[in-house]
Amino acid sequence: MKVSHVLRFAALSVILMAGISTAQAADGIKVATVDVQQLISESKAGKSIQKQLVAERESIQAEATKIDQSLQTEQKALVDQRAKLSQEEFSAKQVEFEKNLLEARSKLQNRGRSLDKAANDSFNELRKQITEIVYEMATAQNIDLVLTRQNVVAAAKSIDVTAEVLKTLDKKTPDMKIRPDAKAAPAKPAGKS
Repeated sequence: MKVSHVLRFAALSVILMAGISTAQAADGIKVATVDVQQLISESKAGKSIQKQLVAERESIQAEATKIDQSLQTEQKALVDQRAKLSQEEFSAKQVEFEKNLLEARSKLQNRGRSLDKAANDSFNELRKQITEIVYEMATAQNIDLVLTRQNVVAAAKSIDVTAEVLKTLDKKTPDMKIRPDAKAAPAKPAGKS
């Protein structure tokens, strides 16, 4: 019994809200929706950022593999030399190896963080440009309210301006570069200074 009351209340609420929306639309409020996530993933600039991000991550992974192989070779050589070295010499070389290992890992982690920050900055710049284009479009077309598609449960496709924004965005910004921090230089293999 309580479930039917809840359903009736929900249906009545939807009808009342639809009535309010219709009244507001009749008063001349012009509303549009835009799918920001679609713009980020389908725009030329968004695809460019993603492509660069993948390439940079692959580069970091390749560098990590190369450094790991170098460190394994260095560690094997150290183990092979153990019998020929005094305890002090071996300990000093082991400390140096561990220092190189930590330094290489730190540099790779810094490079990864720098890339993440640069990608985030690029996506934020793209969002900013999307906002500017939407604002200019809303002003030019006398649109009173633009909502992101992610915040709308249901809307007529006729009020969606995503395709129009995408065309303008692709013309205005066909490419966007990721600019990782210059301080995050490629890591050097351990033992190579």
